[in-house]
Amino acid sequence: MKKMSAVFAAVLFLLCAFSLTASAQEDGMPEEEPVAQLEEIEETVLEDSSWDLASSQDQEGEPSPEGQEEQEPEDQEEPSEGETPSEGGPALEPLYGLYLDDHVAYVSGTDDLVHPDDNLRRSEAASLIYQLLTDPADPVEGRFQDVPSGAWYQVFVDSLTEMEILSGMGDNTFAPNRNITRAEFAAILSKLFPMETTDLTFSDVPSTHWARAAIQNAAAKGWVSGYPDGTFRPNSPITRAEAFAMINKMLGRSADSSLLDGEGKVLRFLDLSFDHWAYYHIMEAALPHTHSYDQEGNEVWEGYVVPTAQLGQGPHLVDGQLYYVGSDGYYVRNASVGVLEFNNLGRQTTGDVKLDAQLTSIMLREASSSASLSENLRNMYDYVIDDYDYLAAAHVPQGSTGWVNSYASSMIHLHRGNCYSYAALFTLLAQRLGYQATAVSGMVTVNTCPTWTYGSWSEHGWVEIDLNGLIYVCDPQLRDGHAATWGYNWDLFMKPYGQSVAHYRVNDKVLS
Repeated sequence: MKKMSAVFAAVLFLLCAFSLTASAQEDGMPEEEPVAQLEEIEETVLEDSSWDLASSQDQEGEPSPEGQEEQEPEDQEEPSEGETPSEGGPALEPLYGLYLDDHVAYVSGTDDLVHPDDNLRRSEAASLIYQLLTDPADPVEGRFQDVPSGAWYQVFVDSLTEMEILSGMGDNTFAPNRNITRAEFAAILSKLFPMETTDLTFSDVPSTHWARAAIQNAAAKGWVSGYPDGTFRPNSPITRAEAFAMINKMLGRSADSSLLDGEGKVLRFLDLSFDHWAYYHIMEAALPHTHSYDQEGNEVWEGYVVPTAQLGQGPHLVDGQLYYVGSDGYYVRNASVGVLEFNNLGRQTTGDVKLDAQLTSIMLREASSSASLSENLRNMYDYVIDDYDYLAAAHVPQGSTGWVNSYASSMIHLHRGNCYSYAALFTLLAQRLGYQATAVSGMVTVNTCPTWTYGSWSEHGWVEIDLNGLIYVCDPQLRDGHAATWGYNWDLFMKPYGQSVAHYRVNDKVLS
């Protein structure tokens, strides 16, 4: 019941929404606009359980740092593994009730992000350890002036302080938002099991260091091993991934990498690459599973559960990349949704790696995190018009396909192009926002324009966007290259066929 209350408090605290997320639940436009069906809402998401804990303090008031995994963030190599008993699990009985036999998930992320390389905060460290306890103490409020009642981390900090696992900064403060150091994290974990000693020493941890015993204990147990240069770097902050790895070693937990590789790596967090050094450590921490051990003491998963996406069904733009949650609640991978293609990482792709990277760069620069889906579509339309100039180029045969990538790539490279170039680039940018956009090659004519004889058809390229079966036209080059030149303010953005000055046909089929 105590843990249920803590989780409920955390849920109340964390209300997160990605305003660039293009889903039926999360993005929208004013009702008078054509994409009114896509409404923007906020969803309440539980903070990653691994995002919170605190450190203890030494007798002189310094934070009783607790160390981190010895992995250097820049290495991208997994830290050396600690020893695992042949029967699996930790070598010693814990001093507190911990989930040892049950490999529960203690990392859940927020909005499907786990931020593996971010530094772990003291409040986040508190949450992490709290999730591992089978019977945490009732929290006693008022110990720290900077841990207010009702804060998402308050129960975690006050409970662990009551258990003397945490102790604060020595001035009635806890510093919940300060990064926790490697020494601090080692000191916290060392309070959960009986202490051990070792002959292993680190050149930057002298005998007078307040956390020397805890660091040596962590090294003796194989939770940490230090850096190749013989240092431990006790005052450096620990990253989230390093903390997860260290906890797994403490608990004797290790992911069944052979099973995960054989069945296909799990896309659990959008910011965790499959080749990240801590990928398996984070899967061990994030996927509930049943397990046994083989004769060598290696953990073997007998079954595991992949949680559904925290983001709602539909498209989501995250860090310039488009993902799509299907009706089953999981990210679409190696499959298509209409004209949108998604790769094994769950990212929308043109099939051209270089072009994909260029589109991501444009999205990061031009899309607004505070704008709605429709507003960002307009941002992309204006961007193509304002930032690119006309350049005569080869025409595309009417009704043909397969030309979009090459024309868009040329447009980005030259920053100039013809109507097909404008159409190709805007099509790919609209797709990156999650729209069912298609570039069309055909013919165009314009009425109410003295400089253009209505009925005089010219070869042209434009963009169609399908919204729930209704087709809308966007024509950036006609707006930029003709209307602006002649001094007209034609509205050629998201107009159904026949509802603008322009009329279109493909071969002999008139579309308006």
